[in-house]
Amino acid sequence: MQSSFIIFFYILSFVLLIPIVLLGILITPEKPSKPSAPKKPTPQDLLKQIKKNKDSAHQALKNFEELFIDAQSCDRQVWMNLLDQFALCKWLETTEVVELQQRVIEANPQLKKEIENHISNSLKNRK
Repeated sequence: MQSSFIIFFYILSFVLLIPIVLLGILITPEKPSKPSAPKKPTPQDLLKQIKKNKDSAHQALKNFEELFIDAQSCDRQVWMNLLDQFALCKWLETTEVVELQQRVIEANPQLKKEIENHISNSLKNRK
């Protein structure tokens, strides 16, 4: 008698629990997954990218021209270091570095002398 009562109780509670669980699943809204926007690279990310391989160096150059062509876009010392690293990069041709220099000077005419000095010194030290 007692075992039949326990079995009856379990069946009854299971039958009554099913609609509650189903209603909970239906009522709870699903959160739509938002596609995360591509993260903008930082100057430090570009410094790492420059040293990887040829494709990543060209991608870093493209990102630099889009995001950091202006000297006020980040810290001046970090910005100059980026220019040095582009000039020292073995994956970029000298003509590409000279074209970059011209575009950077056009965007920052007040820093012309400093930019020329940094890039020319880096090109001299290039292996």
